[in-house]
Amino acid sequence: MKKIILSSCLAFTMIAAVAQAPTGYYNHAAGKTCAELKTALKNIIDDEINSFTGDTYKSVTKDYKDLPAQYVLTDIKLRELNAGQPGYSQYVIWDIYSDKPGPNNDPYNFTPGTNACGSYGKEGDCYNREHTFPASWFNDQSPMYSDYIHILPTDGSVNGIRSNFRYGKVGTATKTSLNGSKLGPSSVAGISGTVFEPIDEYKGDVARIYFYMVTRYEDKLATFKGYNTDGALTLTGNKFPAIEKEYLALMYQWHLADPVSDKERTRNNGTFSFQNNRNPFVDNPEYVNLIWGAGCASLPVDFVQLSGSLHNNVIALTWDVKNEQQLKSYVVERSFNGETFHAIGEVAARGAHQYNYNDDIKQLDGRRIYYRIKKVDIDGAIGYSAIFSVHVPLTRSGLSVYPNPSNGQFTLALETAAKNAKLVVSDLKGAIIHTQVIPANQTQVQLNLNKLASGTYLVKVFKDGESIQTKIQVIN
Repeated sequence: MKKIILSSCLAFTMIAAVAQAPTGYYNHAAGKTCAELKTALKNIIDDEINSFTGDTYKSVTKDYKDLPAQYVLTDIKLRELNAGQPGYSQYVIWDIYSDKPGPNNDPYNFTPGTNACGSYGKEGDCYNREHTFPASWFNDQSPMYSDYIHILPTDGSVNGIRSNFRYGKVGTATKTSLNGSKLGPSSVAGISGTVFEPIDEYKGDVARIYFYMVTRYEDKLATFKGYNTDGALTLTGNKFPAIEKEYLALMYQWHLADPVSDKERTRNNGTFSFQNNRNPFVDNPEYVNLIWGAGCASLPVDFVQLSGSLHNNVIALTWDVKNEQQLKSYVVERSFNGETFHAIGEVAARGAHQYNYNDDIKQLDGRRIYYRIKKVDIDGAIGYSAIFSVHVPLTRSGLSVYPNPSNGQFTLALETAAKNAKLVVSDLKGAIIHTQVIPANQTQVQLNLNKLASGTYLVKVFKDGESIQTKIQVIN
């Protein structure tokens, strides 16, 4: 019986994937930009009818307990593990914290209904309902609490790890899920504290959900800012721009890097059937730029986003540049108190979208270091990025690999060199995949694993009678 139900679900999903918003649904938004467009979209997707001439749609507030039944319709995909085997459903829950793009990469699959939480003890036990835009940010109030658009079915354990932290870019992960989602300190200047980073394939999804939430509930944002610390750091407390500049820039970047997928389109059409409204940023991704782009004074044209991560004796800095024009160079500045900065290096501007600089911090154990990037125009004018800080622990593991995840090209960094050292790469079951001798007195090794299938692997280094190890993730 379950298989019959799920087969009919797939038919619905296939139809939904090609469906569109009703004719005329976004007419009220035509010709508008910036804050005016944002408010027009709010009026289209809100729970009021006749809020403007021609408004015939009224969103319906559903009960929180109604969501699991909708998940079975528009949050499913084909099973990867045990596909076609007797006793296993053909379709499974599409969980962004366990899904690993590519054939047969998932670490586990959830059968709709059967594996719903309940309680959980570890990752893979069950799935539950996650408020992508944390419920504590709006004090568990209705109608936000049961709004299907931002409540995804996710692994219960990973949902618990993510807690009420906002999404962001992690520097050094303290926890990593089996598909590579990470928890850890933010590595983006201007975004502080602990953040949770989904894999690249779902960063656009969550960004467009955030844009929906600050649009759909723009009249409530003033109260949202007072309920939770992370929410207060993310939201401006007003209708426009609604999101703090540095966080807005990150979500904007994720939106551009991960375009709308069929998964999102299917879910958006399911939303319309379920609660009679839609996410306009899935239907019309260009609305993001029309509302928050440079012409609306939200994202500066020459925005620089600075991030960094610690790798033994090196802090690897990266900054992303948008619309670079008439720039001479970028000066890297360092501080130990966040106030007095000194130049430590300079990188020539070359019309790129991303720049890098490695800072040697061998003698800086136990210090908190602050960085900023000074932009220097060819006419001498200057500007600064936001400040990024990182704490260098007193003791370190002695081994790091970056970038991680990667498409297979890694740099392995040892804190100290050895006369005779060897590295071994194995899968999680212990099968050896790759071995490599590390030349004497060398502390950096290039590791080429681009022929490996996407997945998580162990890297072990044997030197001086001991071994040290770390995990890496290959994404092809």
